[in-house]
Amino acid sequence: MRAHCTRFFTGASGASLFADVEIELQAGFAVPPAEPLHSAPFLAPDGTFWIGAPTDWKGGTAHPAPRRAIFVTTRGEYEVTTSDGAVRRFPTGSVLILEDTSGEGHSTRITSAEDCLVFAVGLPPLSAHRPQPASGRETPYSSLAYLPVRILLDELALAEREKVAASYLNAFAIC
Repeated sequence: MRAHCTRFFTGASGASLFADVEIELQAGFAVPPAEPLHSAPFLAPDGTFWIGAPTDWKGGTAHPAPRRAIFVTTRGEYEVTTSDGAVRRFPTGSVLILEDTSGEGHSTRITSAEDCLVFAVGLPPLSAHRPQPASGRETPYSSLAYLPVRILLDELALAEREKVAASYLNAFAIC
């Protein structure tokens, strides 16, 4: 079983970008006699909050996000346009990892006929989220948030580990 979401972040050039994220869930989240559910560690939270935007909200001028967060749309729909012109809509039930906190920014508009309501899970700044290891070289092992990748790497032959780690670091723009 897999979970899917969209990551929205600032690339090395300062442009805002989208990336599709897929998380493998593992069975085992349960207390007997209930059957196990599937789960996976994800990102460490830093508080929760609600965000509401009326249908006439003005977010069309490019702007960065005020902080990192996970957005879960609970009512309505909104559309985000990256600085390179890519457009995606986030209807009720969608999940967005918002990390576009610097650079050129993005524009947003409400596309539904009803007000938009988002449940947000705040995330710590990347510097607080990713402590540097003693070696000074960042790896997926630097944080418990990367636990699913660590499990994957432990299952691979040593020769394949660096390739997977580099791909993961690139996908999450942390190298």
